[in-house]
Amino acid sequence: AACMHGHNCSVLDLNAMYIRPRASKRLATGNFIGDHDKPTGPRSLGLVEEEFLDYHILPALKRAPSFVDTNDVMQKIRFAFLANQNIEEASAILAEGQFGLWVKNAMTKQVNEPPGVVGVSLLHAGQVIPSAAISNVARQLWPQALIVWGGPHIAGLGKQTIEDDIRTRSFAADVFVTGHAEETFVTILSEAAVLKRITSKCPIVLEGKSSVISPTFDDLDLYDAPLTLPAQSSIGCSYGRCSYCTYPSIGGGLGSWILDPLFRLLLSKLKKYLDQQYP
Repeated sequence: AACMHGHNCSVLDLNAMYIRPRASKRLATGNFIGDHDKPTGPRSLGLVEEEFLDYHILPALKRAPSFVDTNDVMQKIRFAFLANQNIEEASAILAEGQFGLWVKNAMTKQVNEPPGVVGVSLLHAGQVIPSAAISNVARQLWPQALIVWGGPHIAGLGKQTIEDDIRTRSFAADVFVTGHAEETFVTILSEAAVLKRITSKCPIVLEGKSSVISPTFDDLDLYDAPLTLPAQSSIGCSYGRCSYCTYPSIGGGLGSWILDPLFRLLLSKLKKYLDQQYP
């Protein structure tokens, strides 16, 4: 949507960049493709995340892996109640360490000139500390850039929850956007300079407005097995009856997108595959 409105945007998928060299490739396909068919064993995606928490997050929190009575490190982070101050301090430590250096290198390679806006999408609470570290690195590199947070985790918190202690969240972002927000992001890009002045004293929360254009990613070479190709043809959930899932309440009903960008994405991936198989 942003590119179609004349903005120069690029996607930097740090999750994929971190996971791909550390996880084993999927050698065989089961009955399901995607999240249900991830590799298991000593190089599984779950263990990659657990290793990240052990080597980066917990030291930044200045806590040992045994700080709660469970062997699941992911549980220790997702269900630990951390104050914003704890998150701010941990993210600052993370930004100054090996992870921060890796993020800095990835960011500087991604752009040719300082960006006006840096957007960070958070899937779940376990990504808050590394995302805040990413914001920290972005501010060191580009002090004038507007930092925007969105994604399912921000949508799940909701506008009121974020606004209740908005000033203590200023270390993380200048703007928090709830819900699907492709059109809202276009507005943010168009008004970045104004928003930067407004948020210099206090962050703001915007309610997202969705687009009818399917999102696309720049570099599809990252998305070989075991990663899932970032292709999406609809918005919302067609099932919506899982009692444990928050997505129906934060994602809205099922809707369709204009699929031309998606078709171009899939065709480019198919062409590259055919060229490699049949040179």
